[in-house]
Amino acid sequence: MDTYPAEYLTHPVPVLGVYGLQNHDANGQPEIQLSEGKSGTLASTLLSIFLARQVFSLYDATRYLTNIAIPPPFRVMTVEKEFTPPNNLKQPNTHSALSPRTPESPLHPDGLFTPLWIQKHQALPCAVVGCYSLWDAHPATGQPRRETGPLGSHQPINPAEREHDTALAHELNEKRKLFQDKGIKFAVVMLMSRYQVDDPAVDERCTFIRKQSGLENRISFFTLAPGSVHELQEFVNTLYRTLFSTITQYYSNLIKRIRKRRGRISSYSSYTNNDASGAALTDSDWALRYDLKIAFLHEFRQDTEATLKSFEQVYAALVDYLAPGETPILAVHGHRWVEARQLADCLNIKIYRMHLYLNDSASALAQLNGHLHMFQSYSSSWGMGDTSFEYWLWLSNQYRLFAESIDIAIQHGFTIRVPLPVDQVMSPPSLASMAGGCNPGAILQHPGFYYHLAAMCCAEGRRRLLDANPEADQPTDYATMSIELLTKSYEQFKQYHNSRMTLYLAAEIAGTYYETGKFEMALKFFERIGKTYRKERWHTILTSILRWSLRCAKELGLWERTIECLIELLAPALPMSDTKRADSLQELLTVLEHHAPSSSALVDVQTDETSTPTPLVIHMQQINPFIHCSVQFHDRDSFVNSPLLFQVTLQTEPHSPPSPLRFTSMRIVFNQPQYNLYLTDDLSTQPATSSQPALVDCVQNTTLIPDGDYAQWHTKAVDLSMVANHTKVFQGSLLPTTCEDIKIEFVYLDLAYPNWTVHLQYPFDQIIEENPVSRRKWLQADGTNHPKFKLLDGRGEVHQVRIMQRPPLVDLTTFSSAPALLDEYFPLTIVLTSQEDEPIDATLHIDVKNVEGQVQEDFITFNVGQPGESSGEISLGQLQPGASLSNTVYLFGSRLAGSRLVTLTARYSSVSSHGQAVMEKQESIRIPFMNPFDANFSVCEINEITNKSLFLPNGTQQEAKRLNVTVRCCASWELTIDRLEFEKAKDQPLLTLDTQNGDFTTQTWQTGQVFDCNFVFRLTVPSVLDLPSSLSTGKLVISWKRSSHDDGPFSTTSIPLPSLTPHSFGTKLLADVPEHIYLGEPFTVTYLLDNYTMQVVEFTGAIELSEAFVFSGYKQFKGQLLPMTQGTYHFVCFPLSAGNVQLPRLKIMAKVQGSEKEIPVQRLGDGRTVAFDNDLNARPSVALGDPGKPSPMLVFVNAKRTSSFIAKPALI
Repeated sequence: MDTYPAEYLTHPVPVLGVYGLQNHDANGQPEIQLSEGKSGTLASTLLSIFLARQVFSLYDATRYLTNIAIPPPFRVMTVEKEFTPPNNLKQPNTHSALSPRTPESPLHPDGLFTPLWIQKHQALPCAVVGCYSLWDAHPATGQPRRETGPLGSHQPINPAEREHDTALAHELNEKRKLFQDKGIKFAVVMLMSRYQVDDPAVDERCTFIRKQSGLENRISFFTLAPGSVHELQEFVNTLYRTLFSTITQYYSNLIKRIRKRRGRISSYSSYTNNDASGAALTDSDWALRYDLKIAFLHEFRQDTEATLKSFEQVYAALVDYLAPGETPILAVHGHRWVEARQLADCLNIKIYRMHLYLNDSASALAQLNGHLHMFQSYSSSWGMGDTSFEYWLWLSNQYRLFAESIDIAIQHGFTIRVPLPVDQVMSPPSLASMAGGCNPGAILQHPGFYYHLAAMCCAEGRRRLLDANPEADQPTDYATMSIELLTKSYEQFKQYHNSRMTLYLAAEIAGTYYETGKFEMALKFFERIGKTYRKERWHTILTSILRWSLRCAKELGLWERTIECLIELLAPALPMSDTKRADSLQELLTVLEHHAPSSSALVDVQTDETSTPTPLVIHMQQINPFIHCSVQFHDRDSFVNSPLLFQVTLQTEPHSPPSPLRFTSMRIVFNQPQYNLYLTDDLSTQPATSSQPALVDCVQNTTLIPDGDYAQWHTKAVDLSMVANHTKVFQGSLLPTTCEDIKIEFVYLDLAYPNWTVHLQYPFDQIIEENPVSRRKWLQADGTNHPKFKLLDGRGEVHQVRIMQRPPLVDLTTFSSAPALLDEYFPLTIVLTSQEDEPIDATLHIDVKNVEGQVQEDFITFNVGQPGESSGEISLGQLQPGASLSNTVYLFGSRLAGSRLVTLTARYSSVSSHGQAVMEKQESIRIPFMNPFDANFSVCEINEITNKSLFLPNGTQQEAKRLNVTVRCCASWELTIDRLEFEKAKDQPLLTLDTQNGDFTTQTWQTGQVFDCNFVFRLTVPSVLDLPSSLSTGKLVISWKRSSHDDGPFSTTSIPLPSLTPHSFGTKLLADVPEHIYLGEPFTVTYLLDNYTMQVVEFTGAIELSEAFVFSGYKQFKGQLLPMTQGTYHFVCFPLSAGNVQLPRLKIMAKVQGSEKEIPVQRLGDGRTVAFDNDLNARPSVALGDPGKPSPMLVFVNAKRTSSFIAKPALI
């Protein structure tokens, strides 16, 4: 492949010469200069920064235009201190060493241009920077440093220091004049040592040197102190920016000088061969030569637009220079012709690179296409047309370089524009006609496209070379070059997410590997791309890939891969003729019969026996099968000890296999090995001759394999031949004995030969359903030789079945009179009905639980009166098919009302199984339990008059309380009450029952009926100083039963009665009011004030007035009441109005131990009343006569009596 001079393709940048930082050793190698007074570290660091970068691309060289932080480009070269630039002013009749007129020149006599000219300018600096250091006396001399400022003028200047500074200034002045005469910029960098930085005289010395040498400040004279690498880099960047603004004039002067020479000759004229034997250049040749120099100098000057314009002009002239004619200018394939053609190629590359830099993709592509068209039109005359390998290799090189240029441009921000459709409505008529599309060749593509073109041209050139001289040795590995280009193209298309093109390129890479004999690599690529085409069903392309893979495998002797390719080539989905498919089958059988596996069977040295070859497993789900296999269980769920049917279907299409194919065996593998089925081929059968589906029975006449690899497998000999367009269904049966999941995991079709054992594996653990999923089918025998498919429920394949216990075929029913009542034996009738086909032995288990909470008193029993537990079990005996058994169980609930959860469990087994297979039927019911009675209580204190005026603290006191009990019937049915009596609490000697209701007789209570009973209790208190907290009264016992249960037993319900609490014996005020009061008749009201405490009670009394009475007696009074004493007060009242009126109330304010409170008045007889609910909780809201709250005392005044006798009250 053509190679071009690096000088033509490398982007040139201005050259900067630096001296003073290094010397050259005897071998010419640069070494760092460590002269006296100069810091070696500073010099070496500065030199490494200068030489850090030597090569620039077009993008790197122009980055300073858009980023101010980046300095202009310079290629730094080190020069000697005595460096002198060449003399550009030539003497008359003298020429440069590279001129065609110089006999020693490589261009003599008719050469046009040479890359040595560019190389010469790359070695000529346009600016020179000299690095110096100030002379300084040795610190050991002990001379003090000179001060500056007002006091410095009185100190003498060191003569040696001045002498060295003057000599340095003279040297710099001579250097400046020398380089100025050559047009080269000269600058000086003074390197300071660390101790010179603090010397105040250094600035004065530097100013003296700069003025004496004639160097301009800030442009040509710089000082540099030691610092960090970053600070030194910033100094170099500043130096570059300062020099770049002046060095462009250097190249401008060169361009002017060359243009002046070019002006002395005529312009381009038509090229004619005045002397084809090697005469000197014509005026047109010289003009072309000068224009080439100008173009390259513009590139040095970093003037992109001027460079592009000059290159395009020179390229056009060079195309005419190379144009063939009747008398060509250059001898084809001659040395000058090769130089000119290479120069044209390089100019073409530079032009389209600049167009890409300027974001002009259309011009870049037009330049490439124009250059290719020019070469194609000229190549026939040059004897290297499109039939020669040189042409294709040259074309490949052009596309490769163009792709690399686009790739570099994209890395620097270039964007490939996507053409948009032209709107015919908004576009002018001239564009509307073009809106249908565009020319793809005129649109710039991404680099992968051109890498691919380069690879195709390289492959074509290689084929042309082999056709021309097959025996010749190739100096270049063009196949490797093609693969490299295809790989680059693959990476580019992959980056742009073009998966289709990447697969195509991978196929091209594989084809190239195959052509070069690298079959192993080719096979790897074919396998990789074949997976995608197989998955996406590109069967036409896949067929070609399989045939290429088959050839590679056969060349490598990989017979396993050969067999796999041949088996897939039998698939009817792959388009091919019947003849080729038959050839594939025949080739498969030939390989199985005559070839051994790649890894030959090992021979046992001791036994001299050959081991069985390793089976070759073909995963049919990963390729296109020529036999389709499907499985189907008849039911999705089944039961223990119930037969489970399944079918395995093998189906072929009309064109495959082309001839009958017999399999050695067929294996159906389950997840439970006891169900595995091994079918062998029955050689006595003949292949099917019709397309009717065949049903193969694998249920009857199966045997167990005693030993071997398939020990304990079920086996049978059946017809395993397969023909085209035929369906064969193998039906089997299983009998599961436990609850489990049964799954068909694999189906294997085996081909056994002496050297081979091939397993065609069909897995079913991960079935990929088709879309749409077809209905389930089952091949059903109809009594004829033509079974037919019937449809099952659901869609898809059922390859897994869940085995469950068969549901029990018995019914449990219950009968009861719910709701149940607490404390009764509630009968629950349970009926068990058998629907089994044979007699069963059954037991019944019953469990009761309270839903609201745990109650220990709840139980069940099978006989009334017997103790029970929360659960029980009873044997029901044998039950014939269709018969029923009933049994009554009694539930007893106590204490808490609410629902009871009754769980009935019937366990049974068939008589023939002898209790091995136990079935279970369970039912749960809720039975509500409610209280048969609801009781409310009220306790009323009975106030009695005490005739004692003095009480002993330890004396016995008595009080009476009346207990009223209201019992309401809550049952939903009539209840027969046999007995209702009071049972006094035991061990209560302080409590006696005075009165109660009479004897109770048997009654019938309706729902909601209420029964009242009263009890008067007398509490005996031994001492008022030690009162008991409460006294238990006892309970009310009711014996009852439902009226509908005449023969049933009586239940007993105990209702606990509330406890009685003695009142506190404190200060108490009682009012004794006559029972009958008449209008107009006076009566006496007596107030009794008792002090049952051990403190003296001081009190004040006052009568509250009432509009219904007038009274006589003390209206206000006060006094003291000694401990355990009683005071009596009488008032005569005269009623003024009849009815229920308010009696004048005595208000007593007692003061005990400093606290004062009102003593409420209580009437003699009934006192405070407290009500209780059914749970014996007090109801404060309905309490009467609360002593803590004074209330008015109401009495009823009768109308006047007509009798003449009126009792006169006694006056106090």
